[in-house]
Amino acid sequence: IMYFFFFSSRRRHTRYISVTGVQTCALPISSSRKLSDPISVIVVSQSSAGKSYLIDTIKKLIPPEEVVSMTSLSDQALNYLDDDALLHKFLVMGEAVHSEAVEHQVREMLSAHELSRLVTMKDPKTGELRSRMVRKEVIVSAVMSTTNNNINPENASRSFVVNTDES
Repeated sequence: IMYFFFFSSRRRHTRYISVTGVQTCALPISSSRKLSDPISVIVVSQSSAGKSYLIDTIKKLIPPEEVVSMTSLSDQALNYLDDDALLHKFLVMGEAVHSEAVEHQVREMLSAHELSRLVTMKDPKTGELRSRMVRKEVIVSAVMSTTNNNINPENASRSFVVNTDES
């Protein structure tokens, strides 16, 4: 049995999904990376319930150049990727244990389809400090997994929340 409750995040509504047989929806979700407003998912279940196995299996079905996968990252790492590094990619962020700064960036990526950061840089000619806007277009289908059922509501409102069948 499968049922969906879905509203577009562009309209600031929540997207939730409850699935028996989560494998049924995993590939379509990852394929949505090609759309202008991709679908993202947070996989929730107990330890050793198959979250990583499911995600790794889906990654194998996607061309490697279309997958951006990481187990951890520094707070500002996403801002400094190449300009096209997050365009129509399947973004795998592993266990959802990231800093508040990273979680905020993920929310911005999924809602605004953009990352931007004002940074200070030294002008190589004059030596003066100048502000520069670092801006990157982002269109990703993101997946994270967690054992924590208490998902930040702001994160949950931008993703399907999927529980794996632990039977």
